[in-house]
Order: sequence, then structure tokens, then C-alpha cells
Amino acid sequence: MDRLVIEDDELRGVQMSDGRVVPRDALFVPPRFVPNSRLLIGLGCQIDGDGSATADSTGHTSVAESGSPATSSIRAPRSSPPPVPVRRLSR
Repeated sequence: MDRLVIEDDELRGVQMSDGRVVPRDALFVPPRFVPNSRLLIGLGCQIDGDGSATADSTGHTSVAESGSPATSSIRAPRSSPPPVPVRRLSR
């Protein structure tokens, strides 16, 4: 794919690198996730090539918490939050 062919703000096709145009009226592309890691970089956290924080097998990053740097570190975020306990209110 070389470029999109757009006329009157509507997709008409995809121009290939050899010059031919493949007619299309829709195009699906995967989302590109870009981590916002400025805070971690500012703390000195090791970042991989994609900009994500690197973590060991236990989920700990290279940034030590304040207190005992030799024995503690900040945990990398989990893919989903832990379950929240439900508490019933008495009347």
C-alpha cells in the first residue's frame, strides 16, 4: 500500500506501490497503543523499545520505592484491576 485514494472526504481506494488502485470504501486497521511512560522515565525506570516499563517475573520494575531501595520496588500495573469487595450497608 502506498497511499489512500480519497475523494470528497470519502475513501475510494488504496493505491499500491506499483501504481494500481484497488477500489475500497472501508478500511480496517488495528489500534496502535502508545504507552504514556513520562512519569516512569522521570523516575528512572527501565523502558523497553516500545516505551513500556520493563518488569521482572514478579511484576516489579527497576524503580525502587522510597524506604529500602534494596528490598522493594514499584509493581508494574496489572492488565485488570483486582476485584473490589462488596459490602452491604445496614439500614
